[in-house]
Amino acid sequence: NTANGTKHIYTILNTNKTEPTSKAKWKEEFDISDEMWEKIYKNTFKKNISTTLQWFQTRINHRILATKNICVH
Repeated sequence: NTANGTKHIYTILNTNKTEPTSKAKWKEEFDISDEMWEKIYKNTFKKNISTTLQWFQTRINHRILATKNICVH
């Protein structure tokens, strides 16, 4: 049954307590508590009704937003 297979994978993914590397990188730059991270992740979907904005915010949160970064010294 496909539904049972999907549920099993979903359960495995949700029990993974490994901190994302993006969260660790953001912690290096900003002092963000774990409680605040929970709000950041939840508010991405509560505050934005546009799926385009949700995807944009998710990419920022996970540091996968491609940008043209020019360093000026």
